[in-house]
Amino acid sequence: MAKVKKIFKFTYILFILSLLFVTSSFANSFNIQDLYLNNEEEFLLQINNDVNINFIYSKKYKQLANVIAKQIKGTHYVYENLLGSPKDFKLTIKLMNQEDFFNITNVPRWTNAIYFKKHIIFPIDDENQKFDIEFLKSLRHEYMHAFIYNLSNGKCASWFDEGIAQWAEGSTNPKLWNELEKFLEVHYALSFSNLENSYTTMPTYLVPVAYAESLFGIKYLIKNTDIKNFKKLFSLLNNGVSFNESFKNAFNLSVENFDYQISNILYKWKNSKDRKSFDDLINFSTHEDFNHVQARLEFKVFN
Repeated sequence: MAKVKKIFKFTYILFILSLLFVTSSFANSFNIQDLYLNNEEEFLLQINNDVNINFIYSKKYKQLANVIAKQIKGTHYVYENLLGSPKDFKLTIKLMNQEDFFNITNVPRWTNAIYFKKHIIFPIDDENQKFDIEFLKSLRHEYMHAFIYNLSNGKCASWFDEGIAQWAEGSTNPKLWNELEKFLEVHYALSFSNLENSYTTMPTYLVPVAYAESLFGIKYLIKNTDIKNFKKLFSLLNNGVSFNESFKNAFNLSVENFDYQISNILYKWKNSKDRKSFDDLINFSTHEDFNHVQARLEFKVFN
């Protein structure tokens, strides 16, 4: 029982933001139509001719919905400049009372949001409707999943998808690195070839390791390759090329060789006698963090 409590305590801390692990795990546990309630309001946010986002919410959440819509516009611009322009992108953003949400979906109570069947659903605490930094991080994460699903026609490898979604949050929970560091003390790094699909079939203790390595891989690519390669990858995926072939053509590197590079970096770090902190290793350069990349893109617009 103590072990079970420890797992759930860790899960609460680490996965306070909704991740694909949650949405996949509960994909068959509820009908999306059950989330549509009586007397709801809605409006359409049309970013361009190809991007239509429908907001559905109870009247009491109207102000929050407007704030989210404003944030979506800026977020969409950054994602588009980083990854490419989605076509026929239709998304529903649903705001609902948290009790209704949890009763219908049966997802864990720590869930902040889920992306499910082209819906981003936010459970709202009626006593605290503030759009704070955690809400923004959750929005960035889930919107990235929706964005990538469209650009890749649902063919993006899970490790790449989850890595970008975490990077787009703007900051990382240090607990993520702690779990990877502990894992590497006794194991070799996980292979990306085993992280291509949903993480739901993994043992619980491996899930945070998978997320940490996914983020490590993306940060490495951003630091060591041309950011334009990300657009090339999604252009190829959108045209029906497999993920492994798209990755090789975009980054001039096979997934297998990339996997070896990352595993080798982690192995050498683990066996270094005077190794630096794992946080220093993983961060590479704050210049390549999402917030800095976002600021550079916004600077180009207004100057």
